[in-house]
Amino acid sequence: MNRIKELRLEKQLTLKELAEEFNEFIDNVKMNIKKTSYSSISRWEKGINEPKLDVWQALANFFGVSVPYLQGIGVSRKEFSEYLVKKYYVDYRKDERTFLFSLLCNYVDKKAFSDAIKKFLDKANIATNDIERYVPYKWGDIPYIDGYMMGRFAFVPILNDYDFLTSINKDELKIDNEDFANRVSKRLFSLIETEENAYRIYAKEEMMNAMLDAYLEEIKKSILKFKLYGYKYNDKDATLAIFDEIDEITNKYRINTTGLKLEKGK
Repeated sequence: MNRIKELRLEKQLTLKELAEEFNEFIDNVKMNIKKTSYSSISRWEKGINEPKLDVWQALANFFGVSVPYLQGIGVSRKEFSEYLVKKYYVDYRKDERTFLFSLLCNYVDKKAFSDAIKKFLDKANIATNDIERYVPYKWGDIPYIDGYMMGRFAFVPILNDYDFLTSINKDELKIDNEDFANRVSKRLFSLIETEENAYRIYAKEEMMNAMLDAYLEEIKKSILKFKLYGYKYNDKDATLAIFDEIDEITNKYRINTTGLKLEKGK
């Protein structure tokens, strides 16, 4: 079964609302596709009819996923998110040094359990300081905590890696499948590296922009001096001094930005 209904419900849209938004999307991106009705979408969701290839692509673009993922290949984000939470539970109890656990802690640290349990205890009106006693051993022990943790795991980037999700066989989602866990770890590690590199490049761009603004401000002041003294009074010595000053400012900022070259991955 395809994932049109699943993605529609994620967006909290009715069939009619999806048809309206999808048709508006088609108009905005100027795709040469006929308008669709909510009854057509309903038949697609049920597998009664199949969209044409160009409609599959348009729907995938609308939902921000790949066509294979939309068509139901591999596992869904929800299924894989459940796997990550279950594995996190197991590794929390078993060994904190597990590679996948340590990677997931970049997004969901150990405090997440404490927060979830405190919320659960407050909701259940249970007074206790023994937080560890209520840490779930497995999925389904405390559904409230399962739901809370699913929300926390929504930010793990591998859940948006649709190429990876479509490459997974559902049988691999067994918690004792360490080969698969290692495969997930390697993929997540590469995504985290990519994410960190992108952030470093962004941070460098921000610093470069800030330096450029500061540089221009100093140059403006020097130009103002030139207009007031050198140019206005035809003072050659003052003019040369101001040019020297501009040269000195430029060299200062050139030195400061030498180590901030925007190279990929650095």
